[in-house]
Order: sequence, then C-alpha cells, then structure tokens
Amino acid sequence: MHGRRIRCEEEGGDRLEYHALSTTLPEALSQAPDPSPMPASTAAQEPNANHGKASALPGARSLLNNLRVVLVEPQHPGNIGACARAMKNFGLRELALVAPQKFPHVDASAMASNAGDVLDAARVFATLPEALADCARVVASSARPRYISVPVSTPREWAQRAAERLAAGEGGRTALLFGRERTGLLNEELQLAHELIVIPTGGLDSSLNLAAAVQVLSYEIGLASGAALPERIIEDQAENQPVDQAEMERFYTHLERALIGTRFLDPEHPRLLMRRLRKLFGRTAPSANEMNILRGILTSVEDVLRGFGPRP
Repeated sequence: MHGRRIRCEEEGGDRLEYHALSTTLPEALSQAPDPSPMPASTAAQEPNANHGKASALPGARSLLNNLRVVLVEPQHPGNIGACARAMKNFGLRELALVAPQKFPHVDASAMASNAGDVLDAARVFATLPEALADCARVVASSARPRYISVPVSTPREWAQRAAERLAAGEGGRTALLFGRERTGLLNEELQLAHELIVIPTGGLDSSLNLAAAVQVLSYEIGLASGAALPERIIEDQAENQPVDQAEMERFYTHLERALIGTRFLDPEHPRLLMRRLRKLFGRTAPSANEMNILRGILTSVEDVLRGFGPRP
C-alpha cells in the first residue's frame, strides 16, 4: 500500500482515524489498465423524471435521487452517524455500509442527530461488489497516488458535470465511494471506479475526517442540484433593502423640523448641519424597518415639544 501514514488522535479512549486527502492531485494516474465498469440493472438505467424547479440545470435536482453514498468498512460508528447527518443537510438520503465494524451503534445514532431516518434506512452489505451491483457509475473519493487511468475532478467539477449528464438524459444510479478511515480504498477497490474525486485542501494538514469529506461532496452536490437560500432568509433580505430616495427626502424634512423644534438647528444659521447629516444617513442606507424606527423617534420628540410629555 502506497502513501504516507495517517495521523490518528485519541479522544475519550477511542482512536478516531482520519481520511487523508492530498493538497495536490495524484501525479501518476495513467499507468494502469482501464477499470471495468460495473453492470447496471435495467431499473437503474431508467432516467429519473423528477426535475427540480429550482435547479440551475434542467433535471439537476434528480441528481440527489440518483446518488448512493457507500462507506467501505467504516471503523468508528460515530463517523457513520456524522456522515448521515452531512448527507441529509444537503438532500442526500441513500447510505450504504460495507462490512461496518460496529453498526447499529448508539454512537452512530447520537452523531446522526436529526438524520436518524437516513441512518435507519442505511443498507448493510457484506462486500463492495454487492453494494455496487445496481449502480451504473462508480465514483471514488481518494487522494492517494494510484496508478489508474480515470478522470480526476474536484468535488465542484464533478457535481456540475454529473448534473449536466442527468440534464442530458443520462440516467442510472451513481455510487460515491469512501474508504476506511485509516487506509482509504484499496487499489482493487479503486479499479471499480469510473472517476476519481480529490478534495484539494491547500493547508498544512491535508487530513480530513471521513464525515468531513462526505460533507464537502454533499455540499457541492447540493449546490449543483439547485440548492438556494430558504425563503425566510430571502424575504428578510428583501425587507432589508434600502428605502428609495423619495422616502429619504421625507425623512430629512422630518429630521430638520424636529431639530429646529428642539433648537439644535438654528434655521437662521444652519451652517452645514443638514448637509453633514445627509452624508451620514446616506452611508447607512437604512431599510424600511429602520426608517420606521427613525421616523418614530422624531415623532415622539415632536409629541414632547407639543406638550404631551414623556411616557410614564
């Protein structure tokens, strides 16, 4: 087995093993024979017609429904639960486990949090070929130097290309393959893949936790599938848009009147006060809600000036 040793950390007496991801793409990927594609079932080859209305590409939303995350011999049950949670965060729901060391397990359920349904629906297989039998395409996540001649992509490049393939009518289930926390995928397992995904970390430490690697891919797949900000956030953003110039002019008129009423502004000698206040409030670009607050303050000041007095 080639590649450097993988760092492990002690936590609560358990060894949490990490998935190594290189900062650079493997340099020697063209010296091995082409991998043999896995056979696909008839049902897996049928195009998925569930097109998402919010997708950037026609049919891109169906990408979420055509992906199976496959964890090969996961060693720590907490990682399984964290992977399930990462998947659900971005719309992935199909999880397959190949010979997990401990599953089901209380640690997996605890780490899954609100993704218990994804965890409960996870399928357990004795061997990797069984987990891939009905998949039309296999994509491996690995960053160790391997002598295989398959296309290599970053998660973003691959997710966009996968969405484009579905938009073009290329159906069939795709397996996203993740290896063991300690040693990753074996050479013979990588030879089952049609494509390789590498997460370029660019940092001093190139190791990612297994669940972190799943989350990175899930995030990019979610974006390629048309994920957008929730409607509530979009509505809040609309409410926070600056008011128009006509409303600002009404505010300046109200402000000047209140300042004259409190004698802060002498209309006979205004100097540059209003000009400077215009510059100040122009920089702040108040929203409609903020403008209502400002106008309310000025109205309360005028109420006191008219003799209503302060509120009890």
